[in-house]
Amino acid sequence: MLIIRTEQIAQLAADEVKRFNVRLQRHLLVSFPLQTAMASEQSLGEFVDFAMTQAAAVGIDTEATVQSFADHMVLLGADFHRNPLYADIAAPLFDQDLVSPIQRLDLVYDRAWSYLDATRGPDAANLIRAMARLRATLGTPKEGWSVTTDDLIQTLHRIFPEKCGAHSVSTLTRFCGGTLARAWEDGFEQPPARVLYVCVAFLAGLGFFRDPLVLGGALHYAQALAAERDPARRTKLLGRGVALYLDTMLAKVRGASLLIEE
Repeated sequence: MLIIRTEQIAQLAADEVKRFNVRLQRHLLVSFPLQTAMASEQSLGEFVDFAMTQAAAVGIDTEATVQSFADHMVLLGADFHRNPLYADIAAPLFDQDLVSPIQRLDLVYDRAWSYLDATRGPDAANLIRAMARLRATLGTPKEGWSVTTDDLIQTLHRIFPEKCGAHSVSTLTRFCGGTLARAWEDGFEQPPARVLYVCVAFLAGLGFFRDPLVLGGALHYAQALAAERDPARRTKLLGRGVALYLDTMLAKVRGASLLIEE
């Protein structure tokens, strides 16, 4: 009689998770070639592990729904379900009346694409212009950068007006306050670094500083930041890392023959 031990069952389950990780990596590479273009195989694998963990935390645990959750992380950023900007989009994930994970993700999908169509524009042209504006901003003097809520919202309006226009002042205020708190927790004490942190979070997602897809675009600087404690050095490293990430993304967009109007 065949006897399958508990540890063998655990190994079979672990092997299936690994196979799903590989399948999901392939799906993301095909579906999101620009977003995944800068990620190494290791970074992409780490992103999938991250997505699976985040999904499980809100009760999303089937292959189809985890894949959908990972798709939304690519489109809206890591921690999209905790981002004040996307509270309405992510609300079905926390609706206790919706028992089916598929139903929850279907509702998230409908809300997310309605929002993305309205804010990113055709071929994500609005987002691309916003990235170009943020890159240009990095070349301006930083002494006057302010972390007051009003000034931050004005900065976000200049960089990405279409996205700002989709949100109320109260929502933008909650986003700025929560993101500033994250910046401080991540060791960014100087105002220029904290302003830049908020701007990048607005474009790339609230959890960008832990997102392997984003970090893969500036891995050297991400590794240096992990070891650096001096506030001034951390500010410089963040600026250089963001510049490299934006330069690489914009170059890939131009290589894909997408229109950029600065």
